[in-house]
Amino acid sequence: MARASSRRRRGAARAESKAGGAGSPDSFSVIARSYNIGMSKAVKVMVSMPDELLERIDRAADERGTSRSAFLQEAARRELGWPDPAAIDAALERGRAALAGTGSFEAAELIRTEREARDARDRRR
Repeated sequence: MARASSRRRRGAARAESKAGGAGSPDSFSVIARSYNIGMSKAVKVMVSMPDELLERIDRAADERGTSRSAFLQEAARRELGWPDPAAIDAALERGRAALAGTGSFEAAELIRTEREARDARDRRR
């Protein structure tokens, strides 16, 4: 019984969200949707959980104006440390290696020089 009413509320929240109402999506649902756009074909899974937990999940999804699936995907990503900390460390190391030979520099001076060169090109046009 609670599941059916939860589904109706979730549908109403999505309708409000599309209309820009009180249930407008927050960054949580925007992130989930943007990830889903680039996601390869999703697979369906069946999980068992207590009714109380499912009700809490549905309430939280309703509050965010998102679907149960999107809510659970985001929760899994957060629990797993999305993006993967090892991938972040590897990217930082690649960046450090790429910049290792540049030596020290003054960023403001580089920006000023680049801006002056761009302005000079624009004046010649």
